Amino acid sequence: MLGISGSIAAFKAHDLVRFLQDCGAQVRCVLTDSAKEFVTPLTLETLNRESTMTEPYIALQVVMMPQDANPHLGMLPSPGGGYSLVYNTIFGGVLLSFIDQAGAIGARREVIKAGGPPPFLVTVAMDRIEFKQPVFVGDVVRFTSRLLRIGRTSVRVHVSVEVERNAQIVQVTEAEVTYVGIELSNPNNKERRPIPLLPEATYRRFPIRSAEEAADRA
Repeated sequence: MLGISGSIAAFKAHDLVRFLQDCGAQVRCVLTDSAKEFVTPLTLETLNRESTMTEPYIALQVVMMPQDANPHLGMLPSPGGGYSLVYNTIFGGVLLSFIDQAGAIGARREVIKAGGPPPFLVTVAMDRIEFKQPVFVGDVVRFTSRLLRIGRTSVRVHVSVEVERNAQIVQVTEAEVTYVGIELSNPNNKERRPIPLLPEATYRRFPIRSAEEAADRA
């Protein structure tokens, strides 16, 4: 694991990755946001054939409301003693909707930071969804996104859903979401076919690691 922070030494990261590879090491890079001012995740992925981890971006923060609760009764302590019946756990579909929104916000930001124009993105896949802890009415829920991959026409992000409980940050849900860019202003693109996200001058191809990526570049 190679950590890269925002200093002039970040320019040497490429040489260090090559040196470690020549020594037989398998390198995975972790970049801070300030490091990306000196070296891009795209370039490092091309060098080391491993995904580059970046700092998570807080894309969305939401207070969970009673109308978002499951249609199943729960129990909460009453002020006068005993318990009262309430709908207090949040419906999973509500969380998935917010995950989609947060992922799109984070994906759009990553495309712009990589040198592309502001894209119009549509969701094509949401997978590796895992509900780890319940979310309750009144929870302040934070949705953070992290770039996994930028292809020619698609961008994939990891979304983590977190709440604060007992002064600790708890991950309650996570998922990976894939978006593609389409062009709405071109009347000839009636089929809404995917378009390149980055200019050819700045685009750096990732190593093909799956049939999905091969199709993305076709």
